[in-house]
Amino acid sequence: MAITGNTNTVDVIQSGTNLTRNFADININGSTNTMTFTQQDASEKVAFVDIDGSFGDFTILQQGTGTHYLDLTSVGNDAIVDITQEGTGNHSATVELTNGGGNWDFTLVQSGSTNQLYSLPHNLSDNSVVSGTCNSGTCVVNIVQQ
Repeated sequence: MAITGNTNTVDVIQSGTNLTRNFADININGSTNTMTFTQQDASEKVAFVDIDGSFGDFTILQQGTGTHYLDLTSVGNDAIVDITQEGTGNHSATVELTNGGGNWDFTLVQSGSTNQLYSLPHNLSDNSVVSGTCNSGTCVVNIVQQ
């Protein structure tokens, strides 16, 4: 799915049984966009989400049984990105965050009884394991694994 333009609102829900797989490849290009993306129930869940734009608000939820994988790239200022991976399947997220001088606010919550992994390919200035490219502004990253 490709979304181009400003001030769009997108709601996507994928669900299925353990015999199905949910797959999404979403590209959003523009500012002030809002997206709620949900993959749920007993299925394998894979999502590739590329966001290029500022002032967006994005919620991604992968829940239920089955493996959960998310590959997210967010480029822009003043974006709010909330990701929740929950349930009894393995959770994995690869995230790349980049801003151009404005703010961003990123939250990843992984909860459940099996593997929880995340990877962010860049280092913050404090060289922490949670990372992104923060070019001034206020960049908030919250990672919760429970």
